[in-house]
Amino acid sequence: MRRRHGDFFAVASFLVPLGSSLVFHVRGNWLRLPLFSQTRSIFGMLHAFVHSHYMLSFVSVLVVAATARIMVLLIFADTDPATANLWEYGQIARNYLEHGQLVRIAILSDGNEFVYPTAFMPPLMIWLWIGLFSALGDTSLALAAMLAINFLLGLGIVALTGLIGMQLTKDRLVAVLAMMILAVYPTFVFSVATYHAIQLYLIPFLLAIVIAFGITKPLPRHAVLLGLLGGIAALSRTEYVLLFGALFAATFVPWRHLRLFLLATVVSAVIVLPWTARNYIVLDAFIPIANSAGFNLHKGFNPLANGSGDWVDNHADLTRGDTIAHRFADVAFDEHYEKSRDDVFREIAFEYIRDKPGEAFGILAVKKILMFWIFDVYDPMAWQPLYQIAFWPIFVASVGGFIILLRRGYMRDTRFRIILALFATQTLIMALYAVHIRYRMNVEPVLFVFAAYFFVWLLGQIPDDNKRHV
Repeated sequence: MRRRHGDFFAVASFLVPLGSSLVFHVRGNWLRLPLFSQTRSIFGMLHAFVHSHYMLSFVSVLVVAATARIMVLLIFADTDPATANLWEYGQIARNYLEHGQLVRIAILSDGNEFVYPTAFMPPLMIWLWIGLFSALGDTSLALAAMLAINFLLGLGIVALTGLIGMQLTKDRLVAVLAMMILAVYPTFVFSVATYHAIQLYLIPFLLAIVIAFGITKPLPRHAVLLGLLGGIAALSRTEYVLLFGALFAATFVPWRHLRLFLLATVVSAVIVLPWTARNYIVLDAFIPIANSAGFNLHKGFNPLANGSGDWVDNHADLTRGDTIAHRFADVAFDEHYEKSRDDVFREIAFEYIRDKPGEAFGILAVKKILMFWIFDVYDPMAWQPLYQIAFWPIFVASVGGFIILLRRGYMRDTRFRIILALFATQTLIMALYAVHIRYRMNVEPVLFVFAAYFFVWLLGQIPDDNKRHV
């Protein structure tokens, strides 16, 4: 199994750049063929239409996105409180209604419940659930309201992708095509029918990129606004602390505005600080956002780790085993239970890193990076036909679009460098933890812009030169 997946990555890493190089060499010839000449003419008319009717095209794609998501919601969404998977966010919110505080519940060996205070998850989604449950009760109506929020946020993600595409490439067809890809891409469409926080944390992240792209003269208000979005995103997902740090640095440091970088950082910290203070008071420990660092670290670093967080979750009996069970037996059932349990995971991860540093930060890190940028070969969802059919054309096109942008001098563009900084930071995060398919959704809106640029270039709508087309 491990050898087969290693061979897959080796072949994919070789064939994708090779295929992109062949496309560059033969593009000029096939554009002269009658079939492609006709296709180019049709695409040229589409380009002209989108250019002259941009808002109509923009809204039309949103209608397509809305239609696809409504269909998925009607067919797949589960609004039964007894069976719907609300993840840890919804369960903690339910516990809040019953116990009056944020707690989790463990079932002891004697069948009794042990209730303990928690900071296991970032709190923003939990607070949203608490608001819905308080207003509508733990009912199907509350779940339907959350799905409606997901739906609206999902449309926002489509719109923001178009804005990013327009700001980065200055081409209206590229922007609209990137929107269309995201409008019908399976992971984004189906995610609105779940109760995960994906839509909630992508919106402030993409909005921050749009704002950063639009800055021509950095001002304090830009730093404050980006800092607010950074704090909100961090309260949805811990990794955004690093991602927004990279965004602040890439946005302000090239302009030599170190004070604006610090201002954005301080504003983000102020947003997060009340939650950190709550954790210190309730849990008697410094927990900036989530009390799950050890748990997540263990997913990425253990003797059986292969880089896939999904695989570790589904094989907990193997990856934890008797050793961890024995250590858990020594954890006291008190108010420090969650922190003590997380410390066990952290200690085991560090033991593995100390024993096998070369493997931990060598081949295992490479596998995580490849699984993030290609796909998690250990996750059964990634082998579903719909996932594969959607993935490969867009993946190859995104690599091609990235190469074209580099050839056309986009490295001189501050916006492109912001993207590279975010990509590098996301790659580092993946190397330090483990991969889930949903983590790739952080970068996919930009990858869709690259893919759209490639398709427009491929059909002759972007001149084939080495000068940047602005």
